[in-house]
Amino acid sequence: MVLRSFGLREEYAEMIQLCRNCRCLFWKSIGHPCIADQDPEFQEKLENVDKSSLHVPIPPQAFLKFFSL
Repeated sequence: MVLRSFGLREEYAEMIQLCRNCRCLFWKSIGHPCIADQDPEFQEKLENVDKSSLHVPIPPQAFLKFFSL
């Protein structure tokens, strides 16, 4: 009955992250050495940007759509 009232809640141990700088997919726990970090001009642009918005979580359903034909 709880399922009918509240719906199915999907929880994952960890989701893949997408780096908005270089478009790389990575696991947050492992980390990501972004290649854009090596560009001084790009670093100047990032000074006024919220760093938490640079990595976007990708749910499993969206990840699988990358490979659907």
